[in-house]
Amino acid sequence: SGISSNNLGIWGSGPTNVYIVGYTVFGIFPFNSIQHFDGSTWTNHTPNTQTWFRGIGGSSSSDVYVAGLAGDIFHYDGNTWENIIGAGSKSLNAIWAGGPNNVFVVGEDGAIFMYNGSSWVDQSVGSDPADPDLNAVWGSAATNVYAAGEGGVVYNYDGTTWSVVTSVAPRDLFDIWGLSANDLYVVGAAGLGVGENGIIRHYNGTIWENMDVGPNTIYGVWGSGPNNVFVVGYANTIMRYNGSVFTAMTPPTVSTWYQAVWGTAANNVYAVGWPDNNLSEWIVRYNGVEWRKVDVDVSVLPYNVWGAGTRDFFVVGVAGTIVHYGRK
Repeated sequence: SGISSNNLGIWGSGPTNVYIVGYTVFGIFPFNSIQHFDGSTWTNHTPNTQTWFRGIGGSSSSDVYVAGLAGDIFHYDGNTWENIIGAGSKSLNAIWAGGPNNVFVVGEDGAIFMYNGSSWVDQSVGSDPADPDLNAVWGSAATNVYAAGEGGVVYNYDGTTWSVVTSVAPRDLFDIWGLSANDLYVVGAAGLGVGENGIIRHYNGTIWENMDVGPNTIYGVWGSGPNNVFVVGYANTIMRYNGSVFTAMTPPTVSTWYQAVWGTAANNVYAVGWPDNNLSEWIVRYNGVEWRKVDVDVSVLPYNVWGAGTRDFFVVGVAGTIVHYGRK
């Protein structure tokens, strides 16, 4: 692609409208990076500000949000990027947009900002450095949004207030994914003690179920349905839930630190990361029977994956990594 930025986040409304965000370092200073793909060409959309972006989300090609290190939130209306709110010095990590009037941004020290269609509201659950950083946010509706992060605490927004719904373990949570209000997962870090497995917790609409089954940290979760959920993580960890239990799968043999997982169906799932023993690309695909390595003709360092369809997906990462598997 010719892009040299460190790419951390990716979102799109379709195969001809894809955005990646991250940062480029000049000297010792990080500067934000936003790149747009229109189906054939990458274009630099970067606003002139010193920061770096991690979170991205939106509801359409004319309603896109990014947020990052310096506490700024930018909005794209289809023509221009505008810095619409400053969150002080708080780093912002993730965005969930359920619609143009339903946007949530979470980050450092319990920071939560919500856009209701007319104004931004500070709904932060903390303000002190001792308060937990929030790493992930997901919702099924404007009246049912979850945020999770440091210390294993999960918050829920009911349309009026945020409250702690569970504290799964005194370890960090990294990702949230769900199918509905009654079927969602949070995943996170393993502990150092005996039996302190990587966190996998499932909410079934009534209780949070402990599904921790492996010793390694879990970084990503995605599923195609209630009986087909994948989690990925450290030390070659890929596990699948079949509706009853999570079981370990067998990816290619190189021990890999898997960062993210995404797919379109039970027989088309991608996981990305990099091997423990060297800094080279590692993209694997599950075809419904086995995991196989996806070969690419460039050296890449994958961090995230997203797609618009079975034969149209993107892998992004550090050192300019962008891999696009195009439609055929």
